[in-house]
Amino acid sequence: MIRLLVLTAALSACATSSHHAKHGEIEVFTFRENYNNVHLIVGNGQALLIDAGLPKDAAGIERRIRDAGVDPK
Repeated sequence: MIRLLVLTAALSACATSSHHAKHGEIEVFTFRENYNNVHLIVGNGQALLIDAGLPKDAAGIERRIRDAGVDPK
């Protein structure tokens, strides 16, 4: 888990509009929305969203989550 958090922190520094990395069974998506980095970690049939951004960015973030193959509901 510590390794995953370090990876997420590293990816936040280099995020542009979107970034995707796969590490074994774990996928990390980083989305940039108006100066916010939003991280979606997917693995083992579960998803975790870190830093959900601002309310005004919700529609764009939800679209990117769906594009990543995750149902945000």
